Amino acid sequence: MAHGLGNCGKTVVAASVCLDGGCMRLSHCCFLQQKSDIISTGNIKDIIKTSWKEFTAENEKCPERILIYRDGMSDGNFERADGEIANIRSAISEILSDNSATIPITYVICQSQHNIRMVPKDETQGNRRGQTVNVYR
Repeated sequence: MAHGLGNCGKTVVAASVCLDGGCMRLSHCCFLQQKSDIISTGNIKDIIKTSWKEFTAENEKCPERILIYRDGMSDGNFERADGEIANIRSAISEILSDNSATIPITYVICQSQHNIRMVPKDETQGNRRGQTVNVYR
């Protein structure tokens, strides 16, 4: 997810799907929604359906499992991930005519720790702002 700057009320939601076992061939899709940390139901379903279509066209079979790395979710919204996962399952059941088929979903929430700084032990070896600087003597 990428949020617009300032008063922009839009969020870009993008997804990539691996089309091969070596993760070298990818397909991408992007959607725009109202500014939010949570991906809208319509966008999640569109992402899953678009990605599914690309994968099955390339491989002539359905995916065996789904692995999602989700970025842009704040600590306070972890419980809302359950809703996103339910929307993913709903999109899959809309795709598959046989509702008895289940596909494992692994949903990983990725976060960056903006306050972590790497600094050298010896102050003469770099600076204290967290920037890595090589010192040649």
